[in-house]
Amino acid sequence: MKLFSFFCLLFALLLVGGAFSAHASQVQIMDMEEMTRAAGLIFAGRCIGLERVEGDENNFSAVKISFAVETGLKGVEAGQEISFLEHSLPGASSARKGGAHPYRQGQRYLLFLHPQSDSGLTSPVGMGQGVFSFLKMPDGSLGAANGINNSNLEWAPLYQGPIPLDALFDRISFLVESTP
Repeated sequence: MKLFSFFCLLFALLLVGGAFSAHASQVQIMDMEEMTRAAGLIFAGRCIGLERVEGDENNFSAVKISFAVETGLKGVEAGQEISFLEHSLPGASSARKGGAHPYRQGQRYLLFLHPQSDSGLTSPVGMGQGVFSFLKMPDGSLGAANGINNSNLEWAPLYQGPIPLDALFDRISFLVESTP
C-alpha cells in the first residue's frame, strides 16, 4: 500500500510540474489592437547594426540592435536612427530564442517593440508576433509577415501569408489614433 501511495504522489508531482513548465513556455496570441496598445515603438526600418554586449557579474548579456527608421508609426519618426537592447543568453547563437526573430543587418522589418525598461532592454510584442519581415507579394509589391505567418491578425482574413504594407500601415495608423 505504501508503494502505491508513493507512486501516486510521484505521478501527481510530475503532472503538476509538467503543467507549470508547459504554462511558462506559452506565448499569448495577440491581435493587432493588443499589439498596438502594448507597443512603445512601432516602425518599419532597415537593420543597420548588430553588436553583442557582453555580460556583467550577473551573467547579463544583450544584443544592441540599430535601425534606420523608414516609417514611424508610434513613438518614433521617419529618418531617425534608433538602437535598443534585447536580452541574450551567454553563448547562445543568434538563431531564434523563444520565438524572437533573428535580425539580419541590411534587412527591412516592421517592429512592434515593448517600451524600454530602465536598463534599456526591450523585446518584440508577442515575441515573433511583433516582428514582420518584408516579403514580395505575388504582384511584385511589398508585403510583410510575422513569425506566425500573420495567423493572429483577425482583421485580415483575406490574406494568406504576407499582407500588403500599405494595408498594414493603414490599420496600424488607425489603431494608434483610436487607442488610448
